[in-house]
Amino acid sequence: MILWALFDGVILAFGLSGNNFSLFVMIGLILLLGMVGAMLPLALGQGAGHELNSPMAWAIIGGLLSSTILALLVVPAIYRLMYPLDRWLRKWYEKDRI
Repeated sequence: MILWALFDGVILAFGLSGNNFSLFVMIGLILLLGMVGAMLPLALGQGAGHELNSPMAWAIIGGLLSSTILALLVVPAIYRLMYPLDRWLRKWYEKDRI
């Protein structure tokens, strides 16, 4: 189920961007499959060494989720909020240059 969502995201990204499928895309897809296919079973597993491996997997999952949210939502919102201040400051420090 998760892997199909991953493939859907890749196909959607290529449909929207108009890029071509290449060797570098395949490497990135293998990387994504490794991150999604390896971390969830490792985090939810109940085998030998589970107590040592599970926290590492949860740290990676949490880091990926938080960096995705920061990159897609928080950083653009901060830029959107800072743009009026930047425009106001430009009036003051660019008027003497002309």
